[in-house]
Amino acid sequence: MTAVRQESGFNRWLRGLLERAARSHRLGLVSGLLAALGTATASFPVTAVIVAATLLAPRRWRWVALAAALGSSVAATGLVAAFHYLGWTWVLGHFPQIASNPTWAEVMTWADRYGAVALFLVAVSPLPQTPALIVLGVVRHDYLGVFAAMLAGKAIKYGVVGWATHWLPTRLENRWRRWLPRAWRDVVPVANGNGNGDSPSTARPAPADDLRQKAVPRQR
Repeated sequence: MTAVRQESGFNRWLRGLLERAARSHRLGLVSGLLAALGTATASFPVTAVIVAATLLAPRRWRWVALAAALGSSVAATGLVAAFHYLGWTWVLGHFPQIASNPTWAEVMTWADRYGAVALFLVAVSPLPQTPALIVLGVVRHDYLGVFAAMLAGKAIKYGVVGWATHWLPTRLENRWRRWLPRAWRDVVPVANGNGNGDSPSTARPAPADDLRQKAVPRQR
């Protein structure tokens, strides 16, 4: 019960922070900082930040995805440097998953064999990236390769998430409306308008003159 309350409190804090950022020009900066925090601590998924930010400001989904990818890449490079400094003894003591989790072992094997290429594939996929960062920090020391692989992989992944959050709900709803009876289509609102604004738009009301002409038949 306590965990649920803490999660709800975090969600409220995250939503409030993103709402304040969406009303200003700092949404990209806030999204990047939250992505860096999520990558460094692994305490919340970065994709949740992108979804929430895109729903608040659909027109800025590209900037949100790019900023999040940049923030995540910087944090990942910092983790690699930290793992290199701390060494295997500290890593084994703080990450018991290395010995017990087969997925972690497989990702670490890929990272040891293929280096930054493996990290790029992990960054695009939902696989855990921490084991790859551990290997690249302790065994390999290619910081530039880590940053480039993370930036490319996260830009693709977060770009797809942002695009899907922006476009799919509107397109699915508009397609669903086509199956409605013609008399109901004006009753059901269209979500997100034409997909270009930062908030759902409504249909433009007809001018008063047009309404009068439709209501009063023309005299002959």
